[in-house]
Amino acid sequence: MSLIESRLEDLGLCLPEPPVPVADEAFFFRLVRAAFGQRRKTLVNVLYPLLEKRVDKQTLAAQLVSCNLTEDIRGERLTFAEFAQLTEKLTNLACIKTCKEI
Repeated sequence: MSLIESRLEDLGLCLPEPPVPVADEAFFFRLVRAAFGQRRKTLVNVLYPLLEKRVDKQTLAAQLVSCNLTEDIRGERLTFAEFAQLTEKLTNLACIKTCKEI
């Protein structure tokens, strides 16, 4: 345990488990970092290069809509739960399943 983790634990700031469960934690964090790295862009425009253009923008927009989000939503508007749901949807796409590098 690092010094920082130890101090956070001393302060009671460590969570016993993640706030939202996701199957692919690494992809979840990449998605969140990408969403906040380009705050003025819509999620479709942020996700398109993140997925290495393997999924077209219409499919990405449909995935957002299936998560009850608008096609023009920006990353800073999503909750942890919405990011988790979107991560699961995108992970379930066939091209993502075969590309663990994403």
